[in-house]
Amino acid sequence: MPIPFRKKILKYRKWQDAQASLLGKCLLTSAVLDGDFDRLRDIQFNEYGKPSIPGEFFFNISHSRNVVLIAYGNVQLGIDIEKKEDIQIEDFKTQMTQKEWDSVHSVPHKIEAFYEYWTQKESAIKYVGKGLSIPLKSFEIIKGTHTIIENDLLFFKKIFIDEDYVCNMASKENFNDTQVKIQQIEYSL
Repeated sequence: MPIPFRKKILKYRKWQDAQASLLGKCLLTSAVLDGDFDRLRDIQFNEYGKPSIPGEFFFNISHSRNVVLIAYGNVQLGIDIEKKEDIQIEDFKTQMTQKEWDSVHSVPHKIEAFYEYWTQKESAIKYVGKGLSIPLKSFEIIKGTHTIIENDLLFFKKIFIDEDYVCNMASKENFNDTQVKIQQIEYSL
């Protein structure tokens, strides 16, 4: 593995995050780089840190708890996965629009609804590639199917990984299985 990637992995404070980052690079290498770790050198990063391999394909990596996954294909995309946990969703009110907040609170399974919105918002931000420089409250998830962010109309696709996780993917394209593939690793903590 190239030295800059090793250094980045070693900067994580928690060993679990370092492990997930390493597994993400392994997934990228095995899924789309023909097992050649040296090809990680071809990765370029935008000013916000979003990785890409220009002219070849688009990819995005996400992890939560003991699942790491990669989505890749011929369309630009963002993906996010979160393990459903009991949280105080009130702590996240400032990150959601009033309509999103009202929608979460109008259903019996509030935690599930929260994670659905959250992974859609995160996947949209990852699609754009500017990280949290885009405030989560600055765009709204519309009917759970699409959003407009940075003047781009994005569509969402829910990806079933496991009943304990919520995963969503965002792109300008309506997805089909020939455009985007997903691979995952589950590991023990």
